[in-house]
Amino acid sequence: MSAHTRYFPPLTNRHVFSPERSPSPCQCQAPSTLRRVFSFERPARLDTGSDSKAGEPQKEEKHGVAEDVADIGERVPKPSGPLSKPGSGGYSLSEELGWSHENYRSVQKTVQTLCKDHLNPTKNYTDQDEEHRKIFLKDAAIKLPELGKYEGQWPVISFAEMYLKNTSSVWRKTKNKG
Repeated sequence: MSAHTRYFPPLTNRHVFSPERSPSPCQCQAPSTLRRVFSFERPARLDTGSDSKAGEPQKEEKHGVAEDVADIGERVPKPSGPLSKPGSGGYSLSEELGWSHENYRSVQKTVQTLCKDHLNPTKNYTDQDEEHRKIFLKDAAIKLPELGKYEGQWPVISFAEMYLKNTSSVWRKTKNKG
């Protein structure tokens, strides 16, 4: 029998060896740890297009809206869980945004107006035509540029989801009564 016993690597992370049985790392095997550390830096984007001029920020396409890559910085990610259900693992939009009441209402009214202009009030947001949603999001990016720091325009979509949930619900109730 050999002087040492091999252990499966994940077990060696938790197993305590006595000093006289301490395994020596073998140069021919993989590293003794399975842990890896990844860098979260964004790779530099190369200018491959002939359309852009030197010194101009490149554009990144998301939801059909061109965004300045140079201006992105740190985006605010969408909270996890369902909208308007903070007791069930979701989030409250007003609490997540942390805006003043006046600013919240102003953005809410602007999004509602955009919904009236571009979307069908008898359907919820996910049931809307995809082309209409793209136009809605483009218009929202133009009218509310301060929301560009939010990943995927999630506050705009959340305001629209709340508004359309209410309007489609009212429409269904009046349809069923009549």
